[in-house]
Amino acid sequence: VSSLCLNKIGEAYSLNAGARWYDDTISQGNTDVVLHKLPFVRFNSLKQKILKTPFYWKLSSEYTYFYKADGPKGHRADIYPRFFLPKRFGNYVAIEPSVGLRETLWHVSPEQNTPEKDTFNRELFDIRVELFSKLFKTFQLKESGNGIRHTVKPQIVYEYIPDRNQDEYPSYD
Repeated sequence: VSSLCLNKIGEAYSLNAGARWYDDTISQGNTDVVLHKLPFVRFNSLKQKILKTPFYWKLSSEYTYFYKADGPKGHRADIYPRFFLPKRFGNYVAIEPSVGLRETLWHVSPEQNTPEKDTFNRELFDIRVELFSKLFKTFQLKESGNGIRHTVKPQIVYEYIPDRNQDEYPSYD
């Protein structure tokens, strides 16, 4: 694997860009079917409050160009915002319902598909509910006066993603 990665990390976001080339040293065939990512760009944000409302949001997004010498080539862009409404009950229990909205776009090179369709898109949503608590204890170190904090986070998570047939979409991963 040969890779180049560049990143910029801020207080509430990260931007990663790079390229990844895989050399197939095992295959003895005449075709090169190894999938390369030339380039990829990812932008993600941390969970942030939406103005003065009780709602929060975060974003995951990615663009990748997939390349094979012999085989499918194409672009994929994925944008995935998520919205949260966290609620605490005292100091012991919290619940965090959220909904995610995902849009994925593909553009496949014309020689790799049927002439009537080279662009695809998919919209999906998902619902997630987390019920959790955090239990912790700090153990003091005698020599330094510092402590070690141990945390246990028991949680119950329910996630719903609708079952959709996705056979028509390009499969690069």
